[in-house]
Amino acid sequence: MKPYGEVMAVTNDYAERETVISLGGSACSCENFIRMIDENVGGMQVNLKELNARERKGYQRPR
Repeated sequence: MKPYGEVMAVTNDYAERETVISLGGSACSCENFIRMIDENVGGMQVNLKELNARERKGYQRPR
């Protein structure tokens, strides 16, 4: 998979994760993967909210 970039194996099978890691890859459990995605989506939502607030300010009419 090297020509395609970094790949992570997501599985709850411990033996599969250990095999991937021993070959130089990265692996995580399904639960950890879901947790990582949830954290990143939450962070993106906060950033998007802040960006939208700044953009709205730029379009307000002067008083």
